Amino acid sequence: MPGYQYGAVSNTPAGLRRRITALESEVARKTRTIRELDSQIRELNNENARLRELNTGERPIEHGTSNGYSRHYDRGEKPCEECRVAYLARRRELQQQRKKAQK
Repeated sequence: MPGYQYGAVSNTPAGLRRRITALESEVARKTRTIRELDSQIRELNNENARLRELNTGERPIEHGTSNGYSRHYDRGEKPCEECRVAYLARRRELQQQRKKAQK
């Protein structure tokens, strides 16, 4: 048959639903893989920080804090997302406190 592909989905609602379900399960599987890889990267980064502390005496970064953001900055590193979010939240909090004090 011209134009026929193996495993092709018909354009009927049932065929499209099957394709959508297949795509959703593929996305879920890839999302799990990405989360697992992110977790492994975090573990390796923590181990690297621990080894750096042992070798150089540097204190480890407390990720997810504004102090962690400062430590990244002091080391010349790009701050991780957790530290960046915590830093921005702390800045907003301090700005609000200053505004209240001025009133």
